[in-house]
Amino acid sequence: LPSNIAMEASADIYFKHLYHRIPIVDPSDLDPESPSVLLFQAVALVGSVLRHPRGTSSLATSEQFYVKVKALLNHGGEKDPLTRLKAVCLISLWHTKPPLDLNFDSGWYWIGVSVRQLFQMGLHRESSYQTLLHASTARRIAWSIYVSVT
Repeated sequence: LPSNIAMEASADIYFKHLYHRIPIVDPSDLDPESPSVLLFQAVALVGSVLRHPRGTSSLATSEQFYVKVKALLNHGGEKDPLTRLKAVCLISLWHTKPPLDLNFDSGWYWIGVSVRQLFQMGLHRESSYQTLLHASTARRIAWSIYVSVT
């Protein structure tokens, strides 16, 4: 996991600069008592991308978080599908290559993954929200994905 200071800084950056546009992570999701390694790494990725540190290592730090999030997503370490979907939404903010460079490490690829997971979870149907424990969060995630596609 990122250090407590780095995690707090990343969370502060997310809630200050990004939550109003992508309201998918709640403060309770970042409780250090019951951390989701995947979600912590994804928030650290977003924080490192939005931070403007001095020096040339900021992109390298972001890339390290990106590789960790991608590995955790690919190896299925997180069992909660809603948490996985949150991480996929956050990793879709990773844009380091030009849009014409076709690859699997682009924001568009991850947005596509988030759309497919949204459909697989049934979040495109109103009836799905009646049985979800965190229906309001799931609804915010679905709308965030919809906005990112349109």
